[in-house]
Amino acid sequence: MSPWELVGLFLCLPVVFASLWVNQRYETDGARVPEFEQRCRQERPVLFAVQASPDAARRIAAALMTFIGAKRQVEHHSGRFPWTRYVFTVGVELDASNGIVRVRVESASIRRLRESQPDIANRIQRLLADNRDRIEAVWLHTELREGDDARGAARHDRGWIATAAGQGVGPFEMTSMVPEWARRQ
Repeated sequence: MSPWELVGLFLCLPVVFASLWVNQRYETDGARVPEFEQRCRQERPVLFAVQASPDAARRIAAALMTFIGAKRQVEHHSGRFPWTRYVFTVGVELDASNGIVRVRVESASIRRLRESQPDIANRIQRLLADNRDRIEAVWLHTELREGDDARGAARHDRGWIATAAGQGVGPFEMTSMVPEWARRQ
């Protein structure tokens, strides 16, 4: 091996290793869907909403902020494409006078494979279990629950609604729109 070949080897190896590191560090879960990102940014869809007494709504909002964390970023692992490929920055809105808590998407960014955020569906299940005697009604976006066969834009405002039943939340029923109490006032 000539000295020039050794110099070439020593110059190329760091570039190869740096490229591998950059690829692993910033590898995403797939291609971006600009239309989906734009919809999340402009429409800010409601992921779920809870109706309760004003005091219970304050406690639920505080619990949500604790569950979600300071970064306010969540993932969703059990929905449909492209929902499962994105990390969502969410906002928790409290309408204390009406006892309503809304979780709304503020932005969506493609998920990096090395990063992990809390799963929103697991957080919702935990919230419902911990507050089952305080909740009057809950609405979930259709992507947060299995069983909706609608496709495309037909899914935008669809969801599942459940009301209080005894000691907890009753069974969920499909609804084709966001209830008025869950929409932004």
